[in-house]
Amino acid sequence: MFDNDPSYGQHVKMLRAQNIYHLSLWNRGKPMIRNISGRLGLVFLFAMFAVASCPVGAQDFEKSTIVGVWHATAETDNGEQTSVWTIQRSGEGYAGKYVSSESDQQRELSDIRFDGKVLTFQFDVEVEDREYVIKVVSELNDKSIDGNWAVEKKKNGKELASGKLSAVRNASPEWVGQWKTTAALPDGAVLRGTMSLKGNHKVLSGTLVVDENETRIDKIAVQDQSVRMEFKLDVEGDLRDIVIEAKMKFGKSLDGKWILLDRDGNEEESGNWGAERIENESSASSAKTDTDVVFDGSRPNILLLITDQHAATALSCVGNRNLKTPALDQLAAEGVRFERAYVTQPLCLPCRSSLQTGRYPHEIGTISNGRSIQGEFPLLGNLVNDAGYESAYIGKWHVGTSLQQAGYAEAIEAKRDRDKSQIAREFLLRDHDKPFFLTVSFLNPHNVCQLARGQELPDGPIGKPPGLLNELPGLPDNFDVPENEPTAIRQVQASSPSHYPTTDWDELKWRQYLWGYYRLVEQVDTEIATVIEALDKSGQRDNTVIIFVSDHGEGVAMHHWNQKQILYEESVRVPFFVSWRGKTKPRVTDMLASVSLDIPATILSFTGAKKPESMRGMSLKEFALGGPVARERNFVVAETMFAKGDRSLGLVGRMVRTDKYKYCVYDVGQQREQLFDMDADPGEKNNLVVDANFSDEVDRHRALIAEWARQTSDSDFPYVKAKSVSSDRNGVHSR
Repeated sequence: MFDNDPSYGQHVKMLRAQNIYHLSLWNRGKPMIRNISGRLGLVFLFAMFAVASCPVGAQDFEKSTIVGVWHATAETDNGEQTSVWTIQRSGEGYAGKYVSSESDQQRELSDIRFDGKVLTFQFDVEVEDREYVIKVVSELNDKSIDGNWAVEKKKNGKELASGKLSAVRNASPEWVGQWKTTAALPDGAVLRGTMSLKGNHKVLSGTLVVDENETRIDKIAVQDQSVRMEFKLDVEGDLRDIVIEAKMKFGKSLDGKWILLDRDGNEEESGNWGAERIENESSASSAKTDTDVVFDGSRPNILLLITDQHAATALSCVGNRNLKTPALDQLAAEGVRFERAYVTQPLCLPCRSSLQTGRYPHEIGTISNGRSIQGEFPLLGNLVNDAGYESAYIGKWHVGTSLQQAGYAEAIEAKRDRDKSQIAREFLLRDHDKPFFLTVSFLNPHNVCQLARGQELPDGPIGKPPGLLNELPGLPDNFDVPENEPTAIRQVQASSPSHYPTTDWDELKWRQYLWGYYRLVEQVDTEIATVIEALDKSGQRDNTVIIFVSDHGEGVAMHHWNQKQILYEESVRVPFFVSWRGKTKPRVTDMLASVSLDIPATILSFTGAKKPESMRGMSLKEFALGGPVARERNFVVAETMFAKGDRSLGLVGRMVRTDKYKYCVYDVGQQREQLFDMDADPGEKNNLVVDANFSDEVDRHRALIAEWARQTSDSDFPYVKAKSVSSDRNGVHSR
């Protein structure tokens, strides 16, 4: 079967060693115990579905005899290898994928064709930078397939290896639905119950109710039409292990036996067990649109990735040549990247508290670090839990309440970013009996604060910066302090040298600081790559919405500024993208987004939960999936309070960003206002407040933010009153 060329044979052997011909069939469940008393009071529940496949609705099966999940056996030099193909309708054609059984590799099937009898498809593999194609040609006979596989050199189509294969259908919806269960007990009694099963590509979960009592299965493994379940049983006050082994008949019944194990795991007693279907949930489900159909379940997992002090310009995908961020670049390429995404406040705790409540910092009392949320507001973790999700939070919290009060069932505040990524990896690679909402909150590039002060970096060293200017990033175009800047800004900067230790920096020092900042961004990108790789390996990537954002930006030397808190773009505008591979419409948008308000609304929309009336902002789900904007947004608002911890540094500000302009106003100083034409002056160098030609625009923005202040009860701030222009009320304050 091999070509005589030794290099070909060598690479084909590598391909075989990596088991690229076959797919994953088995998985392990996550133990969950619920007891029910009574002698052999058997209770049954499926917890984990092993097949890497998806539920496919009944309407899809009517359209095509190939749609579903196929278990295949391929003959190779290493013996028989099993595989799983998942095929579904996609427009006028088909889409599909497989998962490798030993290496956990997943690949998309391409060129899927079916002429009523013969099914063909292929997928690409790469070994040591050499590309190959695996081709399958199979004849469909009723519910079974007989065919062949072949490995070809992609460059010239030369066949390197081939073999036979066979496959049988096992569509996951056959397991999903309502079941009547029975068990024959040793004393002649018969136990009866009702079992409800729900499933997706890796998880089949459910409950069995007996005499109004309910329990869950610890483990389940499904192979073709056979199942093995394990769970705990309270036998006269003694917690014991029960195993059920059963086979499915025509998707309508499950027949098998139950086994009671002793403490050494040996069979002690056994009896007959069975189940009859009452209702097939997948057949009763409503038809889905193309954007609703997913390989891996009806509702996606959600992974929220947060970095800290990450400027929107600090990504290689936006054209910054001073750093490389391949992990984040890939996420951005697969989703929607929001070019004009703003925080509610450029400071950790205020912005993070907004994200958990969907409210502005001044509304909930978190106007600076060290403040607690004031008032009763539904919190994101609790809301997602109520929607039936498993919630977990790993990493930096820094919110004006506790993780437990916020509702996160699993919470680990690891200090170092590399620890966070490893904990997240463990979470992703274990089995879940329901969709998860995981937040991984990294610290970097926040270490730039210690870097600027010459202190030891909490996440470890990044190396010594170059000593020559031509080896360092250049200064930004807007490095100089702009004319007509509000006077209080530099007064605050001078009053807190521990925050802003830059007053005596020369060009070399500024550029070394930039070099260090970009290394910190690259450092956190590496940890994000670890998380994404784990998600890939888990088999859940195609059923997971990934949202990436930062809690605020960083000065990056613009206008002689380091740190945050100021209302210039580099501090208040952040990177933000929503990525669901294969579902989001990849693009870059200039739509205005208020990340701390829109993210919770978007997450709830993906879970199917209704956004509470208390939350401001709007869901971006439909827009991310290629649909229209839910409503037009004409402006976003941010606020700030310059502070050290919870101690005010004496300056408070407000900002409104419209499509073309940005207006800022501070509470003290001789010159309190700024207006910038963001199209003509993105570096915010020219303050148009002093230009009489823009007096109408200044007044219009004064009116806009005054109306926002009225609706959000921001009555303590001394706004400048507009002279004549009425406000446009359509902004993020609308609910």
